[in-house]
Amino acid sequence: MNLKWELLQYDTLAGSYFDFCASGICWLGFPDTGSFPEITAGRSGWAGVHFWTGNIPVTCTAKIRIYNENTPEFGDTLTYILHNETVNKIEKQVDLKNVISIYPNPTKDNLNINFKQINYLHDATILIYDITGKLMLQQSVQQQHYQYDIRKFPNGLYIVRIECYENNIVQMFMKQ
Repeated sequence: MNLKWELLQYDTLAGSYFDFCASGICWLGFPDTGSFPEITAGRSGWAGVHFWTGNIPVTCTAKIRIYNENTPEFGDTLTYILHNETVNKIEKQVDLKNVISIYPNPTKDNLNINFKQINYLHDATILIYDITGKLMLQQSVQQQHYQYDIRKFPNGLYIVRIECYENNIVQMFMKQ
């Protein structure tokens, strides 16, 4: 099935922005229109946004209409509303390639997580979630390298979250 989207409303403050993601493909900014990767029968897709407020408390809205390319009269509307009451604060920026590598991506059998700076990740925890937010795996970081057998994971997009005292690191991978 070929799904498309059309931007209906984009209400945000100057200096803030949305980035749009559709089933694993992300766009910088919010295009007026576009299409999702093809979604075959029995599979699901998703749409999401990333948002930055420009360090200003604000409420912003993005509304899109999603429809089937072959039957555009049938569709649905998604509305993303972000109400931010506090300023964004980045105390310490982390260059992920200097801290962690997750490979191969995409993968079929095993997922490797390698910490290049283990001392940086004091009291860290590895969490792997499916795209619906279901926790699939949780482990405390004790060493520099982990290998997980993910053959039993359903195919799809997953989120690896490394939680530690100073920073949280989030990266996605695809199970094929």
